[in-house]
Amino acid sequence: MKHLIRTPIWGIAAACLAALPSSAMASDYAKSILADGPAAYYRLSDSTVRGTNHLNSGVATGVTAFQNLGRVHTMPGAILGDSGRAAFFDFTSRTEIPWNAAVNPKNDKPFTIEAWFYPTSDQTGNGQCPINNRYAYSGVDRQGWVFFQRKPNADYAGGEGVGWNFRMFRGAGSSSGLDILSGVPYVLGKWTHVVVVYDPKNVVDATVTMYIDGKEAVTKAWTGGTDGTQPGYAANTSGNDPAVATFGDAALAIGNYNNTAGTSLNPYFGGVDEFAFYQTKLSAEQILGHYQNATNANRTVSYSSLIQADKPAVYLHLDEEAPGPDIAVNFGETRAIGHGSHTSEVRHPAPGAISAGGNDGSVAYHNRNGKSTTTLPWTAGNNPGADKPLSVEFWARPMRDQQGGQCPVNNRFVGGSGRTGWVIFQRNPNATYPASEGHGWNFRMFRGAGGAARMSIPTLITALVNGSTWLSPGNRSPTTAIRAATATTSGRVSLRPTSMVWL
Repeated sequence: MKHLIRTPIWGIAAACLAALPSSAMASDYAKSILADGPAAYYRLSDSTVRGTNHLNSGVATGVTAFQNLGRVHTMPGAILGDSGRAAFFDFTSRTEIPWNAAVNPKNDKPFTIEAWFYPTSDQTGNGQCPINNRYAYSGVDRQGWVFFQRKPNADYAGGEGVGWNFRMFRGAGSSSGLDILSGVPYVLGKWTHVVVVYDPKNVVDATVTMYIDGKEAVTKAWTGGTDGTQPGYAANTSGNDPAVATFGDAALAIGNYNNTAGTSLNPYFGGVDEFAFYQTKLSAEQILGHYQNATNANRTVSYSSLIQADKPAVYLHLDEEAPGPDIAVNFGETRAIGHGSHTSEVRHPAPGAISAGGNDGSVAYHNRNGKSTTTLPWTAGNNPGADKPLSVEFWARPMRDQQGGQCPVNNRFVGGSGRTGWVIFQRNPNATYPASEGHGWNFRMFRGAGGAARMSIPTLITALVNGSTWLSPGNRSPTTAIRAATATTSGRVSLRPTSMVWL
């Protein structure tokens, strides 16, 4: 399910209708929304499974991974046609594996790191960090390695380069050793398969190679530094002086910097799925095979079986959702402050509107008692001033033709000197119903003067379907998108109880 509040470059002072082609995929839809930079974006397919530990399906024993900062949410996973979930990190959260030899082999041994990344923000200035395995207390000789998200493409300003950056440290102050940048553009709202292979002949003669979506992107060699004797990488060690390592030895962190960074964090805003660490060098053929399997919904061997056949030391599906309130996760740029909350009578995930992709969902509401709602907190990003444009977008599946103004979305303040904000009403399904309220969808804005509306407009929808399909007015394919664009000031948003299913 998709619900969006976004501020476009220009305003459209009218409601409009758009239908998604039947060949569209959930991943394509998400990346098209994120490309427009929404302030808030709710996929409304959040899992109800709860747990703070991530199960290791690898061969190493004694490995524990747990959420220890903020709350890690879930989202639809990277594997095409698979119902598995992925972890979503909202710029406040983190998962860690406390120091373990299984993910810190000595620097004369090869290893491979594999994961799927789903970037949702193009913020690049602070180096968003999806995975961090670095010993980095103040003043120490840094060890380990780290991933950074850099510019999505060359159209962005700044000199930090394009793609995903993998940086290794060599135990010499803060100096890095092997350091590679993919140079391959990525797309917000689209999963990217990222693999790094470290291959040493010895500690002063080593290469590191990055693969993006199954293909080799970049390789770099290390030949001993300026004098030929310096290693290009130093593995994290255990048993460090507790007077220096005040938070312990270096953990492997996902979604943020690790424990050794203290409060100086470079959080990540996006998804991570299917993390695997191998104590071997995977071949180019193996890596391509993993990518091809994940992107083939007609696979004959499951993705997880294929990964486990290559014997990773650590393999995290990252599909566990932490305990806590039932949350509608915000994928938009207002981030964690924009998370919504479902009441206990909201049902999800329900079938979604996006016609392909295999893992899209929605939420379902009823109008029996007024207790089936999702509330999105007031944020400035969702409530620009009346002199600023805004757009509201969502998909709806009406299930009842009750007249009198069922309200699917409400961002209206009632009280004080007068109503402010806006509201959307479901009107009659078609012109055969009584003409008192019109038919289609009604978008109404208020101007802060009593109950008077500033603007009230019908949509261009010519009919609604009361029942089992998503509606398109032109070709009657089972999807309908509703968009309204104009300007307002208002309070918080509520997805109100109606007999409807929302994306």
